[in-house]
Amino acid sequence: MEEQILTIDNVTDEDAARYSCVVNNVFGESSTSAHLTIKKTEEKYKVKEPVEGEEDKKFPPLFIKKLENITVDEGDTVQLTCQIVDVPTEDITWRKDGQEVSSKKPST
Repeated sequence: MEEQILTIDNVTDEDAARYSCVVNNVFGESSTSAHLTIKKTEEKYKVKEPVEGEEDKKFPPLFIKKLENITVDEGDTVQLTCQIVDVPTEDITWRKDGQEVSSKKPST
């Protein structure tokens, strides 16, 4: 299993977007996406349990924990997390509204 994390510190309204993690290997490409919503209330975000997936090394990467939509308070730090089955991964890309971002805070 390989866990991928995109950390966004001090989130603002400008960070609200659809984020994707795209993974490629010789067998193909897989991706997972979720929306990040920023709220200005006291309610904190909820994290769901990972979904178990079938492990097979002869297929495109398989997410066993996909990105999930999340809402956070403005100014918080958020980590978008997904897990990939232990298959050879050649390329992992994070995207914000379809545009590539680094695994640090994405530019807005």
